[in-house]
Amino acid sequence: MIFYVTAISLFFFLSATFFPQDADFSISKSIEIDIDDIEDGKYKFTYLEKNILTRLTETDTDSKDFIIYENYFNETNSIEVRSRSVMFYKRNIPYVIPEDEDIFISGGKLYYFSVPEGIKKGESWRYEFEQDYIDVTYLPLVWLNNNYEYESVKLIFSHPDDIKPIFNVQGIFQEYPFDVKYVDTDETIFEIANIKPSNKLNYFPFNDYLLFIFIDLQKQGTSINNVTPDEFVDWYSSLTSINPELEQKDKQILSKEISACSTQTEKIKTIYNFVRENFRYIAEEQGKNSIVPRMPSVVLARGYADCKERASLMSAIAREHGIDINMTLVTKETAVGNKYIYIDKFDHVICSSTINNETIFFDPTAKYCEFGNLPDYNIGRDAFILDSDNPTLQKIKAPVQEPSFVINIYASSDSLGTAKAIITLHNDYFSYAKHAINDLSGAKLENFLSAIVLKNLYKISLDYFTEQFETENSLTFSTDADLSEFVISSASKKYIPKVPFLFLDRDVLERAKDSLSFYLPERISMELNIILDNQNYSFEPDSLYLSDKEELTLFKSRIREFDNNKLLISYSLAIEEKKLNNQQKKEFINFYDSYLINKPNMFILKAK
Repeated sequence: MIFYVTAISLFFFLSATFFPQDADFSISKSIEIDIDDIEDGKYKFTYLEKNILTRLTETDTDSKDFIIYENYFNETNSIEVRSRSVMFYKRNIPYVIPEDEDIFISGGKLYYFSVPEGIKKGESWRYEFEQDYIDVTYLPLVWLNNNYEYESVKLIFSHPDDIKPIFNVQGIFQEYPFDVKYVDTDETIFEIANIKPSNKLNYFPFNDYLLFIFIDLQKQGTSINNVTPDEFVDWYSSLTSINPELEQKDKQILSKEISACSTQTEKIKTIYNFVRENFRYIAEEQGKNSIVPRMPSVVLARGYADCKERASLMSAIAREHGIDINMTLVTKETAVGNKYIYIDKFDHVICSSTINNETIFFDPTAKYCEFGNLPDYNIGRDAFILDSDNPTLQKIKAPVQEPSFVINIYASSDSLGTAKAIITLHNDYFSYAKHAINDLSGAKLENFLSAIVLKNLYKISLDYFTEQFETENSLTFSTDADLSEFVISSASKKYIPKVPFLFLDRDVLERAKDSLSFYLPERISMELNIILDNQNYSFEPDSLYLSDKEELTLFKSRIREFDNNKLLISYSLAIEEKKLNNQQKKEFINFYDSYLINKPNMFILKAK
């Protein structure tokens, strides 16, 4: 969705590749975490990380950048980079403040530096840094990067006698053995070693990771770093109200509009439309506001908000009118599925409510997404509902949706190059088009609208988009269309492809060889209808039907007579899920193999 930096202090942002490669460096990593009891069961800690890197190759194939992230909750005390010929410190290291968008935590600094010059094969260099964290709940999720070999990784915990660290290791490509030593009642050491990089995969968002190390600091059966849903909600509620309220001067907002609604659904829709349509998106994060929203009264006065502030405002307005709407955290794409709740698991905030015993989700940041629908980036991810009575983590299922686009092309069999088309966009395609109309004009707008549709069509040309009308959830355009490259013509026959949609590359088939999950770039549903004036050709009714066993992916094409002297060639493709595991993945790849095999097949028109 967006550029995201996690709470863990060090990251290697490297260009992704889908081909096997050897690591350029090996790393020996040591992390020392010293936990102190402040008062009343609250804890802070110091984080010291030391790294020794050894070059394994003669030349560096990638530009290696090292980043240390600092937020309001982890002040960087020192940074030291050292090699045989150079040494520099925090005062010599530049930083940037990234412009983050819908981020659950944002607004920090990024210190950055590169590999010291002159490091040759077999030579080593080192860097280390120390940070103070104000709260143990911000304990970093430790992960190892898939561009390096790790000779050893050691986590050394110094902690009060009544604290016991519990470790959970999740390997991405394989499982790895690790060792935990309880040296004394106040010291615990975690060690893992000899970890090699793995080949990267297509359609897999975890290529940059080898494994994740989750740490649960237990005290008498309770997690002091708040990794369970109940503990995390209690902790977050100590920072901000998860049941926000309006100030007295704002309590009458939308009263007239909501009083005119007859159902709870209509009331929620009214609030949703007010928030998504009337507040500009601006992320202005400072200090605690990188994780907690500003008060609804502040948002109402300023007229702009980020995702968490929109969710808080919706919740506050609804509560004033007797409706329960919960702020809801959404997991990021690279969040590993497990029982733990942690800061780095989420990158977006939306809303949820229960209507007729069913949980519904809505995203007030999505300006051009109608109530009852969701942007594609939310669907399939996990949502953590910040309900103090019943905090839950559940999957966001796809709502009932219209096709992403419907195209009706009207042409004559004798003049395929001068056809006309009507295009209706829904869902994310509707949103893309609305943003483009607001931000672009002239040839740039034309090229954008053409590109978002034509990327899915084989040898069909659409030009000169003219807006016809708009509804709450759709935009309709008229265009010129050209089918002369799509339909193959000879002296006595015309051949019309049975498979017109482009949506994935052939490299999908390579994923049949592994047992890991498969992630599609988007869910999409498309319909194409070609209405062909036809007086000179005959045909045999024909159709093609392809699907997986559960019909999560479905393709249909058909040719039939339509009205007098007209043919209707209709196509549809629907993909319901983005993440596919085990049998679903196997079935999808079998479907796509059949889809490619059928691409040369044609509907045939014969001259009368």
